[in-house]
Amino acid sequence: GEYYYMKAISNDGGGGDNLAVGVTLPDGSILAPIPVSSDDGTDYIYSSAALTPATVPMHGASSCPNCSPGVSYRRWDAISGGQAVADMLADPYYLDNVEGAPTAAELFTDAIESPVNGCDSCGRELSAYFKPPVSGTYVFFLASDDQGALFLGPSEAAAVGIASVPGWTESRQWDKYTEQTSDHQELVAGE
Repeated sequence: GEYYYMKAISNDGGGGDNLAVGVTLPDGSILAPIPVSSDDGTDYIYSSAALTPATVPMHGASSCPNCSPGVSYRRWDAISGGQAVADMLADPYYLDNVEGAPTAAELFTDAIESPVNGCDSCGRELSAYFKPPVSGTYVFFLASDDQGALFLGPSEAAAVGIASVPGWTESRQWDKYTEQTSDHQELVAGE
């Protein structure tokens, strides 16, 4: 089947924190946040991370032969600067783990959502592969505190920014900024 690499990041400057991704499916139904698996047994989110948390980024591909349902979560408690995504992306502690491993790394099996109020002045990353159940138009949305960004593409290297939070939102507050919602994404389901 077709798998699309997705990564959500946020940089918290203090106070409450959250990070989650939702989607509107082609039939108009909303998954907010996107569950790893639905009640009817449909798997949406896959991870190539082992059950023992990986400390290196997942490397995307248009297929995911060694994947299982789940979301890779990583947190860095020593991100310098403020609450801007640009600060996090430029920080050597985050960037390719130059300065060391993440403070926390886990494999989540519920949804593409980080713990709420789990840290202060930290950077968080959720990475996974989204497998569309049907071909069609999808719209993704992001909630984060503080600034956040959502990337999507056929691989990690080809993923581009599709949504962002320019300030902060409450947990699961999907509609505070227009930038939180992606443009229409035409995705192809697997055979």
